[in-house]
Order: sequence, then structure tokens, then C-alpha cells
Amino acid sequence: MDLGLGLFYYTLIVLLAVILTAATCLASYLVTRNKTYRYAFAGFLFYFFDVALVFQDDFLMQRASDASASPFFICLLYTSDAADE
Repeated sequence: MDLGLGLFYYTLIVLLAVILTAATCLASYLVTRNKTYRYAFAGFLFYFFDVALVFQDDFLMQRASDASASPFFICLLYTSDAADE
């Protein structure tokens, strides 16, 4: 198995564990109204988004490379000097 693929699955498992922990903290807060659980929920939720930002570049760069490889991708085919003539 490729190292990148292993890291991808590891990150998905971490995301799943963090979101489940955040949900548990939220449920605990709703039952007990203990403010500690509310702060823990917010912390785990922010950590979830922090870990999710790892995938931002992968998805954005993949879309950009797919768009430029598409035959329907519109790009500038001439320079500004050629447009003036």
C-alpha cells in the first residue's frame, strides 16, 4: 500500500474519532448542562476543521488540474499585444 494512501485513511480515522468525541461531548452537555462539556465540544469541533484543512490543497489542486486537462477549459490563447491589432 502506498504511504500517501495509508496517511489518507489514517486522517479519515482521526476525523471520525474527533467528530464522534465532539458529538459525545455535545450530548453530555445537553444532558448535564455542565459547561466543561460545551467547551470540550467546541474544542473538538475546531480540531475537526483543523484536521480537515489538510485535504483542502488536495481537492483544490485536483480540480485545477482536471479543469486544465479538459478540452472545454477556456484559457487565454493570445497575448495582449495580439489583441490590439
